[in-house]
Amino acid sequence: MNNRKAILTKCLMVGLIAILLLTLSGGCAKPENENGDENVGNDPVSLTIRTAAIGGNMHIIGGALGKLIEMNIPGSTTTVEPGGSGSNPITVSSGDAEIGTTMYSNAVQAFDGVPPYEEPIKNVGAIANLNIRQWICFVTTNKNFSSLREMIEAKYPMKLVLGQPGSTSEVLIAWILEAYGVDYDVIKSWGGSVTHVSPADSVNLMKDGHADVFATIPSLQLPAVVDLCMARDVKFLPIDKEIVDKVAEDKGLLTGSLPAKTYKGQEEDYYSLMETQIIIANTDIVSDELAYEITKLLVENADYMKNAHSDMNTFDPKIASTNTGFPLHPGSAAYFEELDAK
Repeated sequence: MNNRKAILTKCLMVGLIAILLLTLSGGCAKPENENGDENVGNDPVSLTIRTAAIGGNMHIIGGALGKLIEMNIPGSTTTVEPGGSGSNPITVSSGDAEIGTTMYSNAVQAFDGVPPYEEPIKNVGAIANLNIRQWICFVTTNKNFSSLREMIEAKYPMKLVLGQPGSTSEVLIAWILEAYGVDYDVIKSWGGSVTHVSPADSVNLMKDGHADVFATIPSLQLPAVVDLCMARDVKFLPIDKEIVDKVAEDKGLLTGSLPAKTYKGQEEDYYSLMETQIIIANTDIVSDELAYEITKLLVENADYMKNAHSDMNTFDPKIASTNTGFPLHPGSAAYFEELDAK
């Protein structure tokens, strides 16, 4: 009798332990998104955000986004690293960074696998279009010419300064020159020069007369361009609309106008190739739930982001899901669908 009782007690204990283990196992399991990845949700996360040059607008904005995540998902940590618009899609795709920033043209090229991207990048999705618009501009201290075409047709030996080879602005500038039938070697054959330096160094060269054409991609009130326009009497050389539209159509780019009087010496709207800044994320690593939460934080804390940097003043949730280059991350798409339904 006692042996039977002991056996029953032992079986009961084994059964209770089994039930307890099953309960704990089910309670600890994390929900999965449609790709089968663990859904981080509101659990603490550790994220690397790859942005742009330290001190630049996107590095500051990326830092503000990181702080939002840390403040609203307790226990989370974010590391904001400098990067580049062109390289960030590759970095995010590889998982070296979970989140990044890029420009529209880079997003389009990366998704389609257009050079310099060796193959289509399909595991990156957009969180939001920040609507931080930037326009390719040619600014000169030589006011003898009324347009970029006039300067080119005169074979003027311009002393051109612009961004580093392969940078987003440099690529777009080269495409515009090519549409006019000109490249850097042609400019040099006229007796001109082409120098690839930072915006700050470009402005210094323009100020001291070692350069007379600054090709750049300013947003609204880019400090380097503000500095140049205040220090020297400059002219914004118009680009032919047909040239802008042809390049945009051939390369799948955006166009738009820098509003008149944005900068001193810029009296009219300046029509050109236009970029916009986009937040991107790795769709294999950043779960749908986490992407949803980050998108929601960005939209619902727009004032916080605007206080972080004035370039965020043009952020508009109503168009944040458009012109993203990459398809929206499924979690971000879900959030914007809910937002549109309200």
